[in-house]
Amino acid sequence: MAGGLSSRRILIVNPRLQFRYLVLPLVVAATTASCLFLLFVVQAQSLKTLAATQKDEFLVQELSSAQFLAVVTHGAVLLAHMGLILWLGIVASHRIAGPLYRLKRTMEQVTAGDRKVRFSVREKDQLGDVAELFNEMMDAVASREEELRAAVAKAADESRR
Repeated sequence: MAGGLSSRRILIVNPRLQFRYLVLPLVVAATTASCLFLLFVVQAQSLKTLAATQKDEFLVQELSSAQFLAVVTHGAVLLAHMGLILWLGIVASHRIAGPLYRLKRTMEQVTAGDRKVRFSVREKDQLGDVAELFNEMMDAVASREEELRAAVAKAADESRR
């Protein structure tokens, strides 16, 4: 089942698990935004104090407009950054949550009696080694079931004689 993002039907497969992968980067981005905001506030106060000591109204207006432009620009960049973090976090967490979701569904099929089912992951997903081990396990189970059936059939033949 190799494929890129275009083959994904849904991105939020396991909200609890994926949320955990999104919280930390978003907290870091929010903390960065808060620190920058505080930096701008302190800088604005310093510039107003400097302008007030110079008693130059034009300087105060220029500094205020430059400060406002800087806050708006940085705010827009931070919002875009947080959106990017959110999107990348969803995509990255889906590479773990998606295979876990499919593994759970595959295990439910095995529990229901389907011994021929196999687990596969996309090329870029995590848990490729788990998929291999699961499939090897199912092959071993099928082999042992065959051996057991053969032994039961042989014992039944011997008991009929």
